[in-house]
This record gives sequence, C-alpha cells and structure tokens, in this order.
Amino acid sequence: MAGQSESELNAGSEEFKELLDKLGHPPSAHIRLFRTQDNNVPTIVHDSRLKRALFIYPLHLLGGHAEVHSSHPGAPGSISKELCVGSFVAFQDQVVIDGVLDFLLVGVPK
Repeated sequence: MAGQSESELNAGSEEFKELLDKLGHPPSAHIRLFRTQDNNVPTIVHDSRLKRALFIYPLHLLGGHAEVHSSHPGAPGSISKELCVGSFVAFQDQVVIDGVLDFLLVGVPK
C-alpha cells in the first residue's frame, strides 16, 4: 500500500486484545495496524495473495472524514462509503481509502 505506515500486531497484543476478542475472527486471521499518511493521495488496500477476505476497522479519523471506494475516487462506476469509527468494510479484491486514519486490517483465510 502506498502512502501509509504499517505495524503488524501480535495476536496477543494487550492494547487490542479486548477489541480483537469482540471481533471474533478465527485465530488464523492476519491482523495489521495501519495509518494512512497523505490526505491528498488515496491509499490502495489489497491482499496480494487474494486468498483472504479483508476487513477494515477504522480506529481514529485523523482528518475528520474518510471514505472507501471500490476504485479510484471519481472513476466511473466507483462505489463509495463513508468510514466511521465503530463500523467496518469487508472486501475481497481491493479498495481505495481517501482520507487520513488509523485502522485495523484483518485478513481471514477464505
């Protein structure tokens, strides 16, 4: 992903343990913490192996507003959804995030 920083979370991370338990993903889920860096450059999120369903859980909206798109924002046919803390977006191919936020990315084997 371009325009972001990434930290892989230990599945036993105390900081997120309660949240991860509530999400109920299987132990085989791959969990990462991301922060998008530049509000002027959309961030593409995808699974290069395409063997997992992916879930984005927004934790903190740093710019006050963020959206997720099915393709580049403004492209014909692109579907968009506003990201809100407390919600999630599930996808299997790729999405484009427009905004600055911290989020968990959970990959669950198909």
